[in-house]
Amino acid sequence: MKTLALIGLLGSLAMNAGVAQAAQVDSTKPVVQIAVAKVKSGTQDAFKAAVEKILKPTRAEAGNISYHYIQSIDDPTEFIFIEVWKSAGAIDLHMSTPFLQAFFTDVGPLFEPGYPVLKKYQDAERQ
Repeated sequence: MKTLALIGLLGSLAMNAGVAQAAQVDSTKPVVQIAVAKVKSGTQDAFKAAVEKILKPTRAEAGNISYHYIQSIDDPTEFIFIEVWKSAGAIDLHMSTPFLQAFFTDVGPLFEPGYPVLKKYQDAERQ
């Protein structure tokens, strides 16, 4: 039950971030999602193993431009995902994929309270 609540919370965070920025999204530019995940000490290897399972299907999604994750040198329990998508809608589709929902079911218990944190960005340069 806690896992389902976590998945609902993650979906709500993603949806709320999209709604808050919907008027500001430039549909001609890609959308970058930065996700910060902090896991409980000692669970880093389990988390990385779970992430490795979602890399290939995520990168194969039609709306994905790039998808990478990095681990902090200063705090090995912190990971940052740098995701570039063709649109905010592509992110929404990604968040609803069965493999990503299964991922959150698996890793939900590993997260520190308040994580993951998801934020969306776009290139701010006028070109």
